[in-house]
Amino acid sequence: MARLPSDKVFSLVKSLRAGEKKAFRQQAKQNGAADQLLYLRLFDVLDAMEAYDEAAVLKKIPALPARQLSNQKNYLFQQLTDSLSTTRTVNEITRQFTRAMLRADVLFTKKMYAAALDELDAALLTAKRHCRHTMVLELLTTKRMIIIKMRRPDMAERMSQGLEEFSMHSKYLDEMHRMRLLHQEISKFTLAYSSLRDKATLDAFEAIFVSAGFDFSYASSDYMNQNMHYSVRCIYHRYRREWQPFYEQAKAGMMHAESDPILFTCYRDKHLLSTHQFLIALAKAGSMDDIEMVRDRIHSYLDMPEKIMGRENRIIAVNTSTIFIIVLNKRGLFEEAVAFVKKIAPHFNDCIGSMHTISVANYYNLATLAFFGSGDYKAALKFVLKGLALSDRQMLREHRIYLRFFQLLIHFELDTILLLDNLVKSVYKFLLQLGPGFRFESLIIDFIRMKLPKINSRTELLRAFSELKKQVEALALDPMEGVSLDYFDWPAWLESKITGKSFSALAKRNFAKSQAAES
Repeated sequence: MARLPSDKVFSLVKSLRAGEKKAFRQQAKQNGAADQLLYLRLFDVLDAMEAYDEAAVLKKIPALPARQLSNQKNYLFQQLTDSLSTTRTVNEITRQFTRAMLRADVLFTKKMYAAALDELDAALLTAKRHCRHTMVLELLTTKRMIIIKMRRPDMAERMSQGLEEFSMHSKYLDEMHRMRLLHQEISKFTLAYSSLRDKATLDAFEAIFVSAGFDFSYASSDYMNQNMHYSVRCIYHRYRREWQPFYEQAKAGMMHAESDPILFTCYRDKHLLSTHQFLIALAKAGSMDDIEMVRDRIHSYLDMPEKIMGRENRIIAVNTSTIFIIVLNKRGLFEEAVAFVKKIAPHFNDCIGSMHTISVANYYNLATLAFFGSGDYKAALKFVLKGLALSDRQMLREHRIYLRFFQLLIHFELDTILLLDNLVKSVYKFLLQLGPGFRFESLIIDFIRMKLPKINSRTELLRAFSELKKQVEALALDPMEGVSLDYFDWPAWLESKITGKSFSALAKRNFAKSQAAES
């Protein structure tokens, strides 16, 4: 086995869950006395460390000479991966396939060809049922080799059927590969140009689809290809800001994902992805009936035991559930959003250590808006402070800015004027360090920094808010600047200060207007 960097062995040890550690220790103790196994003692030392320190390792294990340390680390790594391969860490279908291939190989070596074919046929049924085309090709190749070795006339028909199946599954894989490449390309494009809406970028976006030969009318009979087609269509309409077609494709994709209970078991991550896309679409279009339907679906995902769901899918489910907060916030349903935040809080806290900082920051931003919109400013401030405690380098620019904007708005609502003055200076300095961004950011901060301190009466304040609202609405007409309103409905909040009406009610009205305009 090749020599491994120490950080890889240490990282693998630190990534283990409690159940995986217990299973590894039990397996190791079956191989010999625990106190005599150097690699097991090395495992315990690494598990107790916060950061890798080779000198400390050698000091804590006197029986381990320095020259043997690399060998023991390699052996520990090998034993850990072997242990993990026998637990539910490995996909069940993959494990069944591997075992079938091993058994077939043993039987083939013993020249028990018929028994080997029976093993492969059973594995083939499983692979086909779960649309594992790569596995099918490998199994068919092995079958063909065994049939040739048998040299029996009655096997000719079986050989012919195998070749036809091989050709069919090869076509599926070619189509799937093409779809995945297209999916990757448009994902890269939308990530790089998500804030641009000019004709040049739209033309470049269309060119990707033309060059890939993407056919919107194409409907594959294969589950995975259909799933990928729905996903590509969703990205296409979303980038073009065609909300109704985006919503229709996302809903069709989600319903398709749940059309087969067997496929739901195998491709739960694809189901979660389709639900995720549908939620983003629902933030722009759709009915209250859809909200009730998807709320129940999210609760069922979160309440599913981790042994069935799997750790990775559980994290995806938590990330997906946070998107539902966007749906409620966009519609001005802040009270419902607060209730949902409280509902998913235990699940979020359980997964937070395994989630990316961007996902965590997104959750804190959304929870802040939910509590802010409901009027619970102190609870909103707690989420702001949690978000600001995260590493800035791993957060999106929008999250970093809006956490600070929310902090300003909350202190404005709480009327903590003395603290607000210092915060304004801090946020202004922060924006200067970030460099050019949305014009909208400068508009808001300049208003708070330069105009607000000069206002001496309520009449002047209302007039200033009215002017700011007009400027914000004018900027919102710019496709690029309008993206910034996806994070917070500034016109609704400003109008609530001018008229004294509820921010929640005005947000609901603005959403209804935007839906009417789209339709």
